Amino acid sequence: MLSESLHQELIDLRQRVAEQALMLTQMGQQLLHFQQAEPPLEASHQKLSVPLQQSSIAIIEWNTIFEVVDWNPTAERLLGYSKQDAIGRHVTDLLPLEQSHRLMATARNQAPGDRTLHQTVTPDGKPAVYTWHNAPLMNGQQQVTGVLSLVHVSVDSPATAVLTEACDTTQHSTAPLSSDFLNAIINTTTDPLFVKDQQHRYILLNDVFCQFMGWHRPDVIGLTDHEVFPDSEQAEFFRETDQIVLTTECDREDEESLTNLHGQTHLFSTKKSCLRDATGKKFMVGTMRDITALKAAEAALKQSKEELEIRVEARTVELQQTVVQLQQQVHERQAALHKRDQAESKLQYIRKFLESVLRTLPVAVIAKEAKDLRYVLWNPAAEAVLGATAKEVMGKNAYDLLPLEQAEVVMAHDLQVLQTRDILDLPEELVPADGGEARILHTKKTAVFDEDGNPQYLLAITEDITERKQAEVALQQNGAQLRALAQREELLNRVANQIRSSLDLDTILQTTVHEVRNLLQIDRCSFCWYHPESEQLANLEFTHESRSAGFPSFLGTYPQDLSKPADRHNPIVESLLSQTPYRVDDVETDPHLKPEARDILRFYNYHSELLLPVQILSGRRGGIHCGHHSAIRPWSESEIELLQAVASQLAIAINQAELYHQSVIAANTAQQQTQQLEEALQELQEAQAQMVQSEKMSSLGQLVAGVAHEINNPVNFIYGNLTYANEYIQDLLQLINLYQEQYPTPTKQIQTVATAIDLQFVMTDLPKLLASMKVGADRIQQIVASLRTFSRMDEAEFKAVNIHEGIDSTLMILQSRLKAQQMRLKGCEYARPAIEVVKAYGNLPLVECYAGQLNQVFMNVLSNAIDALDERDSRRDAATMEQNPSVIRIRTEVCDGDRVLIAIADNGPGIPEAVRQKLFDPFFTTKPVGKGTGMGLSISYQIITERHGGSLQCQSSTGEGTEFLIEIPLKQVPQ
Repeated sequence: MLSESLHQELIDLRQRVAEQALMLTQMGQQLLHFQQAEPPLEASHQKLSVPLQQSSIAIIEWNTIFEVVDWNPTAERLLGYSKQDAIGRHVTDLLPLEQSHRLMATARNQAPGDRTLHQTVTPDGKPAVYTWHNAPLMNGQQQVTGVLSLVHVSVDSPATAVLTEACDTTQHSTAPLSSDFLNAIINTTTDPLFVKDQQHRYILLNDVFCQFMGWHRPDVIGLTDHEVFPDSEQAEFFRETDQIVLTTECDREDEESLTNLHGQTHLFSTKKSCLRDATGKKFMVGTMRDITALKAAEAALKQSKEELEIRVEARTVELQQTVVQLQQQVHERQAALHKRDQAESKLQYIRKFLESVLRTLPVAVIAKEAKDLRYVLWNPAAEAVLGATAKEVMGKNAYDLLPLEQAEVVMAHDLQVLQTRDILDLPEELVPADGGEARILHTKKTAVFDEDGNPQYLLAITEDITERKQAEVALQQNGAQLRALAQREELLNRVANQIRSSLDLDTILQTTVHEVRNLLQIDRCSFCWYHPESEQLANLEFTHESRSAGFPSFLGTYPQDLSKPADRHNPIVESLLSQTPYRVDDVETDPHLKPEARDILRFYNYHSELLLPVQILSGRRGGIHCGHHSAIRPWSESEIELLQAVASQLAIAINQAELYHQSVIAANTAQQQTQQLEEALQELQEAQAQMVQSEKMSSLGQLVAGVAHEINNPVNFIYGNLTYANEYIQDLLQLINLYQEQYPTPTKQIQTVATAIDLQFVMTDLPKLLASMKVGADRIQQIVASLRTFSRMDEAEFKAVNIHEGIDSTLMILQSRLKAQQMRLKGCEYARPAIEVVKAYGNLPLVECYAGQLNQVFMNVLSNAIDALDERDSRRDAATMEQNPSVIRIRTEVCDGDRVLIAIADNGPGIPEAVRQKLFDPFFTTKPVGKGTGMGLSISYQIITERHGGSLQCQSSTGEGTEFLIEIPLKQVPQ
């Protein structure tokens, strides 16, 4: 009988084997993810077919000889053939011969996105005009495999089509359509439509045309263009083009500009056609398409193209300088890609290896999803051990397969593993078999976690240990042999644990040779690599060894010339190339040893030698080399088996070390790429925000310029006539005085009127009234000039301007914020004094700059200063504000002879240092939500530093006010 300790050692040995199987199973989890990805792909294919079948456009697929491959329901409706009738038929069987040849010619030569119009007759005899969009179908080798056609009813001229159809219906129908019905049809069109008679009088207008022009239809019907359009030239142009259409009876298309009663001007593409009624009388029918937005887009595209060409030209020199560097980088990246392809090939080989391991693993491997504990993995060994196929259990849980009591036990164990996150070991479980004989199973359960550390799967490794338990009885009869075997396997496990406890290859190899030498008690154990250099040249490299004291080291590289018999018959080389063990018990008496090999062993003083190759996934060739110098040392079969097991464990450890090294490299690369993407995203967000803010300022500039222009014209009219009005009034007043001198006693009626209008007051106040109007007109002219100066809409490039004019125009626009304001504090209202602006302008020459952008900077800085003063004054009472009023100081001067300095300072609360450090950062703001975007100073900083090559600084401290220093060159160097 075996002792209790020996029995326990046997159990521990089997448990270690199960742990190794668990590790291999975890490596195969990637295969499980690939299998789960297949159903969603099939579902996506089914989803894509639904919109194709329900599309309102006819979709037809032709093969290369124009036979129908697919024909959706809309094609059945439009072309009149069912899918069953159309599949496999040639295009000439479905369309008229002339049209089918034209379709094949255009389909072969038509570019994707082009369209063609074809008029045809449907099988029921109805005429129809269809628009065909054709595109070639390509395979992965860019070879044409067919043609895809999209067909829909043509709507190029809906109004003309409606009228034509209506006229045809009227001529051929016994019951003519009513005018109300025709008007209802015409008013459903989305484009303006009108009809004129031969005298060019409007006889029909649809609702869309009337709504745009602002016309009341009854007021316009019967009138000509000269009677409805104030511009006689435009009306004459309409009359001439109408007459051409009526005379030639040919369609005509023009681009025409129309201004409605609301003052809105749009550009239209107008198509005019001549139609005849049943009596032969001519009518001119016009349809219009609003192309205002299209033309505006074309102009913007042209401007963008010109700006892009300027930028491209500016960047060409810089790009040429970097070409050499880029070529070098391309070369380096190609080399890196080649290495990556090699690594991917190795990973593919490993994946297939793991799949094979999972299929051939002798223990049952079972996986359940953590959420519902339903089976998602059931390997072939599980089918053999548990008696159920994968098809029977996949997607089910224990309650679906086992009796309630047994299922509750299994579920309790599973939940315990998921909650405690510990490995659950069930050494012996009795499971009834189909034949009535109970089986003994050893199961280990553990949780598999996702990247966030949450349980994703429950993994169970189950081994049928029935035969093992039965063998224990027989093994008790041979205790000595079993003890020796257990001790040997214990030594194997100790060696395996030591070499697999590290991912460093040098540590793994050094530990292996040291443990093997101690295990076998031999003089030398080493590890060697075989490195082929060419077909005939190679190197044997001994990298790690463990040897007894007194024996020399054989570490190093030994060149091998396979063209020489001594190297070609080197037993170590032959063993590594053939991947078969090499064994010599006695160098002198071994009958299989070649003379050349015996000479080599004698040279190195070997009496016995053994080499076991190690199979490595990467394809490298290596082996464990054992040698004994002091005496003959025969190798037993059990020792060779033990070393083969060590070699297998060593191969796994080497593969893991290489995979870990590759994963570290891949992780570092991924981290670097992630950081680069984050930086690029941040730059893109900043650029996008700056573009939005710039577009807002551009729109504001356009609005300001437009308002200034619209105000300027009437003001000039008023201002120009004030002088003449003053002269006329002085003449009238002089005439009245003369009348009073010559006729001092007027009639009673004149006296009554003079008294009623207070003639003396009018004569005194009228000159004052004209003087006041002149002052107001002067003020309006100043405001208009300031608005035009601020907008600078005509100064997109560098231009020499007066900086002081830009500052003054900005102050003029902000005047409403600078003047006195009504304030409210603690329930009391009082007047806030005006913010005083102190100018200390230096003698500045004209400065070359982007005037509009520089005015934007002045606006941002001055607005922030006013905001700071208002925020400070909201916390002060009237007495404090009167004692220490708010002041903004603006100072300009020339510094260093070639630069100009603009300093804008306020006596506000100042800016803390922590805020000042981030003042020019994008999106940084201290204002409440909705009152600031955080982009004003950021864009101002970019305008000054990047666009003008200058500097923008902020000097401030808490309680001491703030000063912004803007410094730019007097003359700019175009970039």
